[in-house]
Amino acid sequence: MIWVDHREINSGVVEALEADGFEILVKTLPAGDYVVDNRVFIERKTTKDFIRSIIDGRLFGQAAKLKRFGNNQLFIIEGLNPGLSSGINQRAVEGAIISLAVSWKLPILYCDCPRHTASIIGLIHAQITKRAETFKQKTYWKKKSSNGELQKKNILESMPMIGPHLANELLNNFGSLNKIFEASTDELKNIPGIGQKKAEKIKWMLKENRSTYNIN
Repeated sequence: MIWVDHREINSGVVEALEADGFEILVKTLPAGDYVVDNRVFIERKTTKDFIRSIIDGRLFGQAAKLKRFGNNQLFIIEGLNPGLSSGINQRAVEGAIISLAVSWKLPILYCDCPRHTASIIGLIHAQITKRAETFKQKTYWKKKSSNGELQKKNILESMPMIGPHLANELLNNFGSLNKIFEASTDELKNIPGIGQKKAEKIKWMLKENRSTYNIN
């Protein structure tokens, strides 16, 4: 599954992904333009938009928002090398790229066109899906387990922003997956280690993953 922000509908990337047979879900994303298999958040920018985002100051705000979600995030810059574009000092462009890569630890991939971008997103999907199959994660979650608590914990830990400690806290406080997925933002923020902002992000993640794990 590849989630796509509604603003990307006419980018040409969505059409190419659908032509390649990928399942696409269009919605308003909290960060980035594409989310691959709920694991990789991608911010896509054309060269012109990348330059504009440096000039108007949006770039690092978007980087900060991207870093708040999941464990894997990256930028895709589509088009000519932004360092060769006119309208801005080349050193400013290079400085922004270095800052994203070094300070923000956000990888940057360069693509020629929407078709190329779709191909790269497809390769990312293939790699993480293959990894999941290797460890048989989805099969493991769907099988009946002799240890129900371990199964619940594994499901929670598989989601971004929920590690072993927080998974235990959630289970200790709510008791069941159903109650965790139904918990309100106010209920979540009362869990040790979760504040208002993190509660809002976790609530969004739980909502988006409910059908994936057949939580009724």
